Amino acid sequence: MTELPVDPAQPPAEPTPPPASDGPEPPARRPWARALLRHLNQLFLLVGLVLFVVLLMRLNAKEVARELARVGWMFVPAFGFYVLNVGFAAASWTACVDPERSTATFWDHFRAHWAGTAMNAVTPGGGVGEVLKAQLVGEKLDGDELVASLIAYNVLNAAVIAAAAVVGAAVCVIWLDVPRAATLPVLGVAVLLAVGFAVLAWLIRKGAVARALAAVKRLPGVHISDESAILDKARAIDARMGALMRRRPRAVRAALGWGLCVRLCQIGEVGFLLYPLIGGRHVVLLAVLMQTVSQIINWAAAFIPGKLGVLEAGNIGLFKLAGLDPTAAFAVVLARRVRTILGIGIGLLLGLQVLLARRRTERAAKRRASATEPTSGRT
Repeated sequence: MTELPVDPAQPPAEPTPPPASDGPEPPARRPWARALLRHLNQLFLLVGLVLFVVLLMRLNAKEVARELARVGWMFVPAFGFYVLNVGFAAASWTACVDPERSTATFWDHFRAHWAGTAMNAVTPGGGVGEVLKAQLVGEKLDGDELVASLIAYNVLNAAVIAAAAVVGAAVCVIWLDVPRAATLPVLGVAVLLAVGFAVLAWLIRKGAVARALAAVKRLPGVHISDESAILDKARAIDARMGALMRRRPRAVRAALGWGLCVRLCQIGEVGFLLYPLIGGRHVVLLAVLMQTVSQIINWAAAFIPGKLGVLEAGNIGLFKLAGLDPTAAFAVVLARRVRTILGIGIGLLLGLQVLLARRRTERAAKRRASATEPTSGRT
């Protein structure tokens, strides 16, 4: 090809300016908000750690260690109940998925749920774990169906938790032989939470995802890129969730049933840890009350990493009001923290195993594709 001569006296051409945008430039994301959130999480973690140390010193660390040693081999069946808990939760999530839009198996959901729960346990707010769940099963599940199933699972799970909290607290008020000052406040808070989640479920049925996005975009300083596409996806998610509630009632009942099994496993775990410390008298009802208080604290203190300090303080206060040894409550919470650490390790290993297996599969597919490509000759 012949090149045109260039006149050295002619100045170089100016670059073409970018096309003018139709509207104002979107505001840049402010890094100070993320830094503020990180500093607040660190502050809450520090406050929880100080509270934990103060409680441990007041109760005498040697007494706590002695009570923890009394748990002994009961930790093994308690951990077994935790594994069953994860399995039932994965079954509940699986029931929320439309099988026509998914190729994921129960074991895919099991590994993803355990890994996501482990990630939620080490990050405040509980949002990172849901993202990890989506990454682990995203290749086998339609995108809108994945988001809709996670939202439906969490809403149904919250409904079961709220109902179980109300029923459990009411049963303890009637039959548990402790002062009413230990049970009536728990029942009142559980009723308030149940009402709140009933309102949330009603909003979900009315298409709350799209409405929430429409409300968020009106806030000052908030800019949503590609707004119409996001709103269309939100409406599609609302339609999927509405279809689950209306067209698949058996799946909804199955998800609720598996969620109830999760609650029973949590009570069983607490009961096995509590039995060596207080004996068999009212151990089941105390396990119900203790699990209800722990769940309320998990909701109320979601911004505190690990709920460190507040879980111990809440259960110690419960045992003091009930006239029981607060050291036993501290030992049970500490044993559950040991279980949580083991569960986090196993869950993260499962997630890592899935990601590494996927990477090996992708590399093998690339090698096969490159091996089957015809070799092109040189010109």
